[in-house]
Amino acid sequence: MPVIIYNGVFILETGTGKILSSTLFSPEEAAVARKIFECFDVFPLVYSVVAGEEKVSWLPRSENEGVKHYLNNRQSDPRLRPVDTMADLYEGSSFYYTCIGEKEDLLSVYEAFDFLPACRCTLQQELYRPEYWCEITPAEATKARAILRLKELLGCGHVVSFGDAVNDISLFEASDECYAVGNAVDELKKIASGIILSNEEDGVTRWLIEHAVV
Repeated sequence: MPVIIYNGVFILETGTGKILSSTLFSPEEAAVARKIFECFDVFPLVYSVVAGEEKVSWLPRSENEGVKHYLNNRQSDPRLRPVDTMADLYEGSSFYYTCIGEKEDLLSVYEAFDFLPACRCTLQQELYRPEYWCEITPAEATKARAILRLKELLGCGHVVSFGDAVNDISLFEASDECYAVGNAVDELKKIASGIILSNEEDGVTRWLIEHAVV
């Protein structure tokens, strides 16, 4: 089965890693993003395609506790790419920026990107950590667009989705049925077809087992 990753940026073929669909920032859009980050003295994790490979670049001297926690949990990830300069940080074709930190430190960044029609920006607290994440992707890259494209590729007539965070709202809006886990944010629960057990209780797995069609 193909998978949707990065909030709809890519649809990948799981067995081969082949990209079936992608939405990247244009060079002009990436240049504007860089100016905004530099204006607010923010150093994001930059997800990009560099020399044909997916990389996550960051400046080691700019790490805060949230970024350190993120990196420490992914030490074996081959995508990780520490860099020395700002030019290296923004090298390649970018498709996703993540800023991790205190909410008050990220609000101005969120407001600047939320104003841009070429970007989709979300600001939310990490479910299991105190830090906030400000995530920026191309405006055309949404879970809703990706699920409709995947529906077309697979010839599906009915989509059931599950979610826990605000970045799942567009996915729910494009689904025929949508279920929020018990520990999901309130915004998502309000538009869900139903509420299931939490992530800690294996809510999605239990739902799938109970509703399996043999």
